[in-house]
Amino acid sequence: MDEGDHYVSRLYRSEKNVQVGELAKPVLKENEDLIKVAYTGICGTDMMIYSGKHPRVKAPHTMGHEFSGDIEEINGESQCN
Repeated sequence: MDEGDHYVSRLYRSEKNVQVGELAKPVLKENEDLIKVAYTGICGTDMMIYSGKHPRVKAPHTMGHEFSGDIEEINGESQCN
């Protein structure tokens, strides 16, 4: 993949099996924004997913819902305040 056409992700595959790999850059739908993640944390929910004990998360699943970053692309009428 060319630089900028992919991103690095932590992907939950199964109980205690998380892989770091490259995924294709998502194609934005109308009114969706793309954030280039700078930092992500690990929380209790991530630990439940990792241990296979989260009641709703099934593999494969991209982990890291607590993050900060910069807006890379805006598609549509999205507004930032």
